[in-house]
Amino acid sequence: MRKRNAKRYLQAEEIFVPQSSVEGEPSDVNLCSQNLSDCEKVTTGNVLLSGRIHSVFHHVINVVTEQGTLFSLVNQGTETFAGAISLVEDIDLKTLLLKAGDPVVWQTDMICLGSLVHISMDHVQVQTVPYVPEIGQNISRQTISRISHLVEIYGNKSSLYDALFDQPYLDEYGRMFRERLHRLQAALAAGTALENRKTGTGQVAAETQKACTDQVVPADQNACTSQRCFDYDYQNKIRQAVSGFLGLGIGMTPSGDDFLCGLFAAAYARGDFWRGAMDMDRYRDWIRGSTGAVSSAMLENAWRGLVRRSLWQLFDAMAQGDWEVQKRAVHNVIRYGSTSGTDMMCGVLFGLSGGTNI
Repeated sequence: MRKRNAKRYLQAEEIFVPQSSVEGEPSDVNLCSQNLSDCEKVTTGNVLLSGRIHSVFHHVINVVTEQGTLFSLVNQGTETFAGAISLVEDIDLKTLLLKAGDPVVWQTDMICLGSLVHISMDHVQVQTVPYVPEIGQNISRQTISRISHLVEIYGNKSSLYDALFDQPYLDEYGRMFRERLHRLQAALAAGTALENRKTGTGQVAAETQKACTDQVVPADQNACTSQRCFDYDYQNKIRQAVSGFLGLGIGMTPSGDDFLCGLFAAAYARGDFWRGAMDMDRYRDWIRGSTGAVSSAMLENAWRGLVRRSLWQLFDAMAQGDWEVQKRAVHNVIRYGSTSGTDMMCGVLFGLSGGTNI
């Protein structure tokens, strides 16, 4: 990790305002088929999905189905993302007086929320987002440096970016993040070295060896410097390293999850081999058991290359080599949430560098 210079920060605009009446992590809402009678009494037609409201914001209502999946109702003009259903009207969704735990029934002709709110399917549009484009691994250091510079200047000063560089924001939290980042760097470096050996690309590069030995805590360095470092089950190491970020931090999508979202998107765009160590079909329950419902859905989508429109635009601009579009996209990503956008960009930068730097 490079040292950073002191810069003036511009506070990122908070887009989603948490509902003050919901305390704690709303993902603990109990999902079951009982108590849906109020909603069912006032609707007709075939039930396609049923579930309960997970959380309510001014611009979005998150719903968790009985199958454990998540979709979101968003008002007009809200940035599109996988699983979003847009209303044709621009309305403050908190004025609907819905709350976490209210039943939801999606029928062929309408979506019913609670016992009084009915939304005709003529007034909604299911959003689709393209997959992150494949940009390969030959990303110039200049591009990464430029993007990092933008994040450094305009990113939220309470984000993981500052925690990485010993800024006075939640010192213990920053220490925990740096420790987990070092472990992930070591796991990826060892995995890269092992992959090089398997593919016959020659001896392990000196910089890869150094990354493996330097980016781990002292207690692990002896094992890492031995030949066994390049023979262990790196898939298990990567899974363990990734798991350290799940649920780390505060907010609807904790900072560690936002970081992983950016990292997963970058790994998808680059086609990194280590993605094979994280079979999402196999580890979906593991992720869902380690963080909230909104974060789980975000991470599962990011793993498949489906991210918010602004983040997709960044990778698309990189594929096209359009720096002006890249700059606008970085700004738009940073504007998401309070610190979420900046935390995502930390993951993007880490992923673009192949897991060696931010």
